[in-house]
Amino acid sequence: MVVGVLCTILTVAVAVLIWHLQERDPRVSAVCRLLPDGRPDIIECVVHNEGRGEAQNVVVSFNNKLLLDTDIRAAPHVGAEIQKSNVLPDPQVSPEAALYQCAFAVRIGRVRAKDSVRFEVYTSNPDNVRAAVQTTRIQSEMETVMRAFFALVAGAYPNETSGLDVEAAVRALVKSECYFTPAEVEYSMGRAPVEYMSRAERLADAMWTDVYRAHKKEFVRVFENRPSFLAPVLRIITPRGEGTYAIFPPYVYTFIKVTVPISRVREPAGYEVSPPVPSNYD
Repeated sequence: MVVGVLCTILTVAVAVLIWHLQERDPRVSAVCRLLPDGRPDIIECVVHNEGRGEAQNVVVSFNNKLLLDTDIRAAPHVGAEIQKSNVLPDPQVSPEAALYQCAFAVRIGRVRAKDSVRFEVYTSNPDNVRAAVQTTRIQSEMETVMRAFFALVAGAYPNETSGLDVEAAVRALVKSECYFTPAEVEYSMGRAPVEYMSRAERLADAMWTDVYRAHKKEFVRVFENRPSFLAPVLRIITPRGEGTYAIFPPYVYTFIKVTVPISRVREPAGYEVSPPVPSNYD
């Protein structure tokens, strides 16, 4: 009887000790969000450490494009720095992505226990800033089109749209148009996805995609006689050096102006065109 009680006490004591030691570990998560004005050329991220131990060498990774003159705004004690990724897309699996994708990460020296650090990732390149203004202008038209399309579909097929939160779908679209794509937060205890899209936004985006595909031909008039826009062109860092990348958002007509010599057009292997940065978007 006494032995049994002692074993029980010992088991509880060991469990408490393990729990206490685990609680001294860092527990890191990260959330990124757009600023209130929704500009696509800047994103704010907050790294939380809810554990009782300090987290060191925390890395927040970003996928897809690395814009020219990408920089960080953070308090000096945060010790944040940008690191270009050496892992490139597989050209055999994603030949187009391999031409322009160049992931990067933000490394933070330490996040103290029960504390948070904040930083902003942005591009200071003047051409990228101008492209952001054009993207914001286009987004306004995209939102108008989405709401008009939703109104028509909801009027004709109320059962298909009863659970669709169109405002959440719009927010998801704006977030997807951000020039920076948060991926994961990694530290000594593991890694986790960065919180960016809310669950409601992901659900609304999926439902919107289904409704749009099912009825875009039926309500094509929503997209007709709309303004057209010069496509925003970004200056980016690619695996081969500096380059440009044109953005063609959905639901609106966007275009680029390129001058190509006739002699190059006739080449059997084709002619790779880098989109020129417009002198203005007016």
